[in-house]
Amino acid sequence: AGGWAHPNPNANRNPNRNPNPNPNQEAHDDRRRFKGDQALNLQSYARLLPGGAGATEQVHAQDVTVGQLLQIRTNQRVPADVVLLRTSEGATSGEVYLRTEQLDGETEWKLRRAVPAVQRLCPTDRALSACDGMLLAPRPSADTHAFSGHLVLYHPSLEGGSVQERLGPAA
Repeated sequence: AGGWAHPNPNANRNPNRNPNPNPNQEAHDDRRRFKGDQALNLQSYARLLPGGAGATEQVHAQDVTVGQLLQIRTNQRVPADVVLLRTSEGATSGEVYLRTEQLDGETEWKLRRAVPAVQRLCPTDRALSACDGMLLAPRPSADTHAFSGHLVLYHPSLEGGSVQERLGPAA
């Protein structure tokens, strides 16, 4: 169970720091955060390799880069700001609930939908690794809820050879 996602280049950080910290407490908190970050950065994810074979390789969260297709399993943390391409949970709807607290501090479950064309045309890892596409994204923004982009998916079964899907809150 889980789905494939593409890291979003518009990742933002939201530090919650006390404006008047106690120096000893601040040092202790920094060390605790550092150790926690190290553990999170070393978590492994399956990265789908291009070429149509459906093969994967393991990659640490700290080594995730824009353009990689990652498999995020049920109850696995989301390692970066991502575009949800496909899911095995809600196979036809492409709907999943996820938490993004490591990215934006929000602990509530959020409903996310996979890109409809990818969910429909690339139902297996092999099909997804054979797909060709392009993600068009605006420049990074401080507003984490305002992402709006387009995904162009090239597929031989499509009339004209491609389809463009709008991404974002109004999509």
